[in-house]
Amino acid sequence: MALTYTPNDSLGMLCPDFKLPATDGNEYQLSDFSKFDVLCFLFICNHCPYVQAIEHRIINLNKALEGKPIQILAICSNDATEYPEDSFENIKLNWQKKNYNFPYLYDESQTVAKSFGAVCTPDIFVFNKDRKLTYRGRFDDSWKNPQQVTREELRTALFETLENKPISFEPIPSMGCSIKWK
Repeated sequence: MALTYTPNDSLGMLCPDFKLPATDGNEYQLSDFSKFDVLCFLFICNHCPYVQAIEHRIINLNKALEGKPIQILAICSNDATEYPEDSFENIKLNWQKKNYNFPYLYDESQTVAKSFGAVCTPDIFVFNKDRKLTYRGRFDDSWKNPQQVTREELRTALFETLENKPISFEPIPSMGCSIKWK
């Protein structure tokens, strides 16, 4: 595993458009989420220990957002030839087994990851209602141990973005396994 940190030089960029299949059998594009004021994209995968450590926290965060105009979406862009655990079929199985409660998209061509500038798993992007990037950083301050979390940074960023406020803290880069490019 190659440890990679996300850059934070893209704030203000417009959300790239996409059209990707999802584990729920649908195909989604950016316009399908126009009713939401905030979009959060998480580039994740099955095999990364950094993602595995926060997976249930992602699911729980989305449950806490129910009824809010915030949509979480996951995208897997890893090369499934070299990493078969990240194949579309295997992310479908994981999505069902762990009862993901948000769309999980599959970027086989890796063009969406490249258009976002995603570099690792997890790589987290939050966009406001104008679809401008307001936050790119880590999920919280203790990726490995949920009992040691003192700052829920993504949650704070989502609500501050929803309230059209600037992010009240300096984002700390997310770290994780590099995206497995073809």
